[in-house]
Amino acid sequence: MHQSATPAQSKVLPKTFYVYVLRSSKTGNRFVGSCENLEEGLRWHNTGHSTATRHGVPWIMVWSEVFSSKSDAVSKERYYKTGPGRNVLNSFGL
Repeated sequence: MHQSATPAQSKVLPKTFYVYVLRSSKTGNRFVGSCENLEEGLRWHNTGHSTATRHGVPWIMVWSEVFSSKSDAVSKERYYKTGPGRNVLNSFGL
């Protein structure tokens, strides 16, 4: 009896979430956000879709961190938007 090859099983990669820091090339301002796709997030800001960052186009990504859960990423994003969190980013030179 002939045995057929087993179809390749695709691996499901775990979702990743990111916290990122952008720097405006125009104003020098910093923006902290979170997303699932860094390239799409940067494109979103640079095409003027976000009212919070529309004034600073173009933006460059200067920092990112990876998280395995959205809640962890959002928590870190919120932290970076506090006084102590901003101090941490400042200490990194961001």
